[in-house]
Amino acid sequence: MDTALVLPTSALDDYPIWSPDSRYVAGNVMGTWTKVDLQRISLRAATWRGGERLGVIENRAAVTPLDPTLVKQWTPPIEPSPDVAERGPIRVEFSRKGLSTVLVVTRDGKPPRFVSSSDFETCGAPRISPDGHMVAFICETNGLLVMALDSVR
Repeated sequence: MDTALVLPTSALDDYPIWSPDSRYVAGNVMGTWTKVDLQRISLRAATWRGGERLGVIENRAAVTPLDPTLVKQWTPPIEPSPDVAERGPIRVEFSRKGLSTVLVVTRDGKPPRFVSSSDFETCGAPRISPDGHMVAFICETNGLLVMALDSVR
C-alpha cells in the first residue's frame, strides 16, 4: 500500500505539519493538534475511490496530542501553498476539476505522473516530509493521509 489514512476525521482545521525527523505527522482536529507516530502505526487494508488500495490506521495508541511547543517548532515560518509542495526534485500538486481533485507528482525532471483523483471530494494541503520520502495531505471527508513518494516513479 502506498497511501494510508492515518487520521480519519472530517474536522481538520489546518495543513499538516511534520516532525523534523519525519517520524511524526500532525493534524489540527477542531483546534487540537494531534500527532501520529508513523513508526508505531498499524494499518489494515481497505479500498477507496473505486478500488484503490489504502491502509487505514488500526491502533489509536499511535495517535497522541502534540505539545503546543512542538507545534510552534514544526510549523513552517511561511504558510505553505494550499495546492503545491516542493522539496528538492519533487513537486506534489493538487489540481481541481469541477468537484474532483487530481494529485500529480513530478520528480527528477521527469514528466508529471497522475497519481490519483477524487470524485466529489476536495483534497489538498500537500506537505512533503523533511526526509523527502512521504507526502501528507488532507481529503476533506476522509482525513489526513500519507503517501509514500518512493512508490511514484
